[in-house]
Amino acid sequence: RWRRRAILASGLTPPARILDLATGTGIFAYDWLDTLGPGLDIVALDLTPAMLQVAAEVRNGRGQNDPVAFVCGRTETLPFPDKRFDAVSIGLALRNLSCLEASFAEMARVLRPGGTVLSVDFTRPAHPLFRRLYYLYLCKGLPAIGRAISPEWDQTFEYLWRSILNFRTVEDVAGTMEAAGLKNIETHPLTGGIATLLIGTRP
Repeated sequence: RWRRRAILASGLTPPARILDLATGTGIFAYDWLDTLGPGLDIVALDLTPAMLQVAAEVRNGRGQNDPVAFVCGRTETLPFPDKRFDAVSIGLALRNLSCLEASFAEMARVLRPGGTVLSVDFTRPAHPLFRRLYYLYLCKGLPAIGRAISPEWDQTFEYLWRSILNFRTVEDVAGTMEAAGLKNIETHPLTGGIATLLIGTRP
């Protein structure tokens, strides 16, 4: 639901060129196709070849000959020419980037004028009571559920809550986007603020 809202917020209609960053298993890339239909040209980039292999297997399993090209690379040094894409998306991955400033600068560089950056990521709710309850679930409840399923999930969930609590504020991220040359920055809390949709446009 969060990804679909981001895609619709882009205002795009096919044909369009889309770049999905830190694509992982490719779910954001495929959501573009499922939401907007045929006529999209999508490039899905990830740092890890093994994840791109999984994303390719997902594409094969869909059986739709999806027009998605997979590229191994870093968000901080995108291997694409200037003004190449109509939109750049990134889902639940800003917290994992080594340099947010360089990454947003690269996103702005590869966007055509009028193109948009769309980021959906976990954030910290603004409402004090809801934030307190959410932290209890995030730091205690969710790890307990993970451990009950598999002991190996313990480290995964610990990384998750620590990365969310230690990440920059929404206002800071929005400021970084603006400093990278993006304009008309919008921030939209999702599900009470446990995630936020950030939108920026290349002038």
